[in-house]
Amino acid sequence: LEPLVAAKRDRMGQQDRKWCRLFEEMFPPARASSFERTLHSAEAEFFYENGIWEAAGTRYLDSASPSPDRHFMRAVVSLQLAGRGQLAHAHLQDVLNQHPDSGALYALGGWLMRRRNRPSDALMMLEQARLVDMAREGLYVYARALTALEEDDPEQAERFLTRSTEMLPGKLFAQLETARFFWNHSRLEKALEHYRRATKTEGCTAETWAELGMLLDASDDARGAIAALRQAFRLRNDSAAITRHLASLLRGQGDYDGALEVLRRAAEVNPCSAALLAAYGDGAAGMWLIDEAEAQFRRAAQV
Repeated sequence: LEPLVAAKRDRMGQQDRKWCRLFEEMFPPARASSFERTLHSAEAEFFYENGIWEAAGTRYLDSASPSPDRHFMRAVVSLQLAGRGQLAHAHLQDVLNQHPDSGALYALGGWLMRRRNRPSDALMMLEQARLVDMAREGLYVYARALTALEEDDPEQAERFLTRSTEMLPGKLFAQLETARFFWNHSRLEKALEHYRRATKTEGCTAETWAELGMLLDASDDARGAIAALRQAFRLRNDSAAITRHLASLLRGQGDYDGALEVLRRAAEVNPCSAALLAAYGDGAAGMWLIDEAEAQFRRAAQV
């Protein structure tokens, strides 16, 4: 594996990450049927997570089952990102010929057509995905929203995002993308509505609570912002960004002891995090607790 590990790494772009999050929802999980496939799967995941795309594509094809699953999806994505779009399309077409009723495969084809600069073909593939799999129409509507966002078409993006949240009320990714869309377009009340919906979905993340907190802070709702950031902190007390933001909000409300306690707790729970130890040191220094601050800075330097 050493030559492959040394290969050029290329992180996935933000838009492609959104598409892949959607594809993870569409395709069933892969099931290892042998030790060899399990090994290929582990290698593929390593290459995929590290942006070594051609190796990831090859290994995922080795571990994919005869039916379309997440390993096959990742193989197609990896080959396209490796600049092997023609090969990715050939593999997709072969499997699509065997499974012409798979909406997920058509949606994957829509993404592939977009990446190959064939937008009209992409739209036809996405529409075909919707038609053959009406039971999951909301997922394909969300795919159209991603397409509109990439094309910088806010009117169509709002239309499809709003429809997708109505059809997928319990899906975090749909509510969150819609909330961010409205925030980016300075429609804060609509953004707050969808952030609050997002916090009620299964699998709500600390980052979602943190974004809600930042929006409430921008809306001059300090109390609400602190409450949201506390929720984020409960879920991710190892995040320096969340910890610092919560401490900053508390200081802004005059609760200096509360701010320092948040920083202290994060540092105690994560004693190997230089960022959190330094944050605690900064907080202590701000309260003229010089000995305490110096101790934390020394600990941070030793990590």
